[in-house]
Amino acid sequence: MLLKKIIELKKHYLFLIFLSLIVILIFLTYKNYGVTWDEIYYVKVGRYYTIQILNTLKIPHNFIEDNFIPEKIHILTHGVFFDVFVILLTPLFRSFNLEIYHLIKALLALLSVILLYLILLKFLSNKWALLGVILLLLFPRFYGDIFNNSIDIPTLTIFALYISLFLYFINKKDSFIRLILLSFSLSILINQRIVFLYAFLLTCSFLIKKPRLIFLLSIFTFIFLHLSHPYLWQHPIIGFFDMLKASNSFPFTAANLFNGQFVPANQLPWFYIPKLMIITSPLSTLSLFFIGNFYLLFSILSKKTSFNLKMKYVYLLSLLYIPLIIVSVMRPALYDSWRQFIFLTIPFIIIAVFGAYTISKIKSALIKIILFFLILINLFQTAFEMKTLHPYQYIYYNSLVGGLKGAYEKYETDYWGAANKEAVEWFNKNINDPNKIYYIITEGDPLSSVYYFKKNMIFTYDFNKANYAISFTRWNSDQKYSGKTIYKVEREGVPLVYIKENP
Repeated sequence: MLLKKIIELKKHYLFLIFLSLIVILIFLTYKNYGVTWDEIYYVKVGRYYTIQILNTLKIPHNFIEDNFIPEKIHILTHGVFFDVFVILLTPLFRSFNLEIYHLIKALLALLSVILLYLILLKFLSNKWALLGVILLLLFPRFYGDIFNNSIDIPTLTIFALYISLFLYFINKKDSFIRLILLSFSLSILINQRIVFLYAFLLTCSFLIKKPRLIFLLSIFTFIFLHLSHPYLWQHPIIGFFDMLKASNSFPFTAANLFNGQFVPANQLPWFYIPKLMIITSPLSTLSLFFIGNFYLLFSILSKKTSFNLKMKYVYLLSLLYIPLIIVSVMRPALYDSWRQFIFLTIPFIIIAVFGAYTISKIKSALIKIILFFLILINLFQTAFEMKTLHPYQYIYYNSLVGGLKGAYEKYETDYWGAANKEAVEWFNKNINDPNKIYYIITEGDPLSSVYYFKKNMIFTYDFNKANYAISFTRWNSDQKYSGKTIYKVEREGVPLVYIKENP
């Protein structure tokens, strides 16, 4: 039995080597990523509910309580499962800070990489599964967020878990354990984003001939949903409707830079998400995605494809397109590019791999070689650009809009404020005199800058009092300050943060 498992692992040695290299890369670079908007809030939420749970269960702990109380709207629209899970991991480290927080999040995000590999193995051989992993890790909007995105990347990982469990559940005989796991993954997903009700309904539609399983799935999902969502602890019935209402009325009305105009978050056009997906995806992956769509559609319509496989292909397409239809019709408040829907990267990559598989079936060897060569060139180009943008890979735009330079002043760039870290570090190295006191005003989340302040640097909201201003370019915030520019954090000639001296 052990020998059989070792032989099975050998089949996947390339994947294991590749995964090991990514782990090494994460450990080498995690300290490069700056503190972003709201990160500390998620830490506080996780600590708050961890303490509540441990106290309720009368389990001794060393977590320190403070006066923090989570906002109602946050709890209604975000799950806390991942936040609590991360806090429970912190005792494994000698000390916990936001750099360690970045490390934990990045390592946990690798679960999505493993799950994507396993999902693709349900359809194709291990070489195609490995290609999927490469496409995912060379997807700048994914990799650029794994260190400092506290909500959307965990959601993507749980989404990948749900897909893998669903495919495993469908391929096997009915099992109580598998049903429990599938129900649990659905409940956590719905807690993260209420839009994932579609995943529950989609799952039920594939079990339409098994009403008993639908009933059990509904019961267990309902139970886990309530056990894992703090708002439902106190509002078990009405709370669910409050979550539905809050999802479409999130109180964020700040403007998004889209198509060269500032558009309020609740007034964006229906094509906001689709367009951003298209212009922020590497062209190779995007091209494979379009080819993969045709392959899946033709396979579904083909008489040669088994009914079971047709249904799986319908499932894969539904995972991507149903949320796009929902968001286009419901038009909720959206912001920070398409990060709230970054979970769509998983089905996007899966479909793209089918595109590569389709190319491999072309009879002409010359055409195959040319197409794969062009794809390889673009992947290397993407990898090089990710290195150039480091550690802000999430500001990547493809050549359809002229890259980052072409997107500047037309679409969002550093919406996280992560580049403030680099600005403060430059200030500390080149300006900061330890014998002086500096008053500094910043834009964005103050912690994105203050976290890196030295003891002689004092944050202020008053520009008249400030000696310097550190401002990102979002909402043209830098234009509020008329002082002399002494430094700019830039990537590819595009300014992300200005340091201005107050005259």
